[in-house]
Amino acid sequence: MKKHEGLVLLVLVGLLVSCASTGGTLERAIPQSDVGNYDIIGHVTVTYKAAEGTRADAYPKLLEEAKKQYSGNIDVMNIKVDEKFVGLAYGVTSTTAIGDVVISKKSQNQYSAGVEGALTRAAQQTLKNVPPRSRIAIVYITAQDRSTTEYVVGELEYIWVNEGYFITDRS
Repeated sequence: MKKHEGLVLLVLVGLLVSCASTGGTLERAIPQSDVGNYDIIGHVTVTYKAAEGTRADAYPKLLEEAKKQYSGNIDVMNIKVDEKFVGLAYGVTSTTAIGDVVISKKSQNQYSAGVEGALTRAAQQTLKNVPPRSRIAIVYITAQDRSTTEYVVGELEYIWVNEGYFITDRS
């Protein structure tokens, strides 16, 4: 009978340890001195399993997810990481990370006026539903003079290449 009690106790301890959580901790917090320099434009969440280094993986995974959902010069701050041990063997953890998607007010205002601002906003709006790293082509843009057309095409290509898209020559 004592063997069974020991086995039951071992199983219970194993279950308790396998469901233990390290608790959420705040990482990459916006410093108090910089709070006014950022706008929080949304939130992202990722959940993944890993044997080691799960905390270090949180930021890149959140940033990747944020870039799928938002455009522009964004970053992820105020990250909360919660790790739960799900397996005794190999120390496997299930990690959930949540972060605020932020944009610097400086970068937001950098192109807010004029033709450049209009082009930046147009480029970002047109690519909201296009997967990153896609190949795109500018098919038809016209203006009263050729130099304006070339300027607009060049600016759009520049913005989209910086966002990670590949420009295909329409010819």
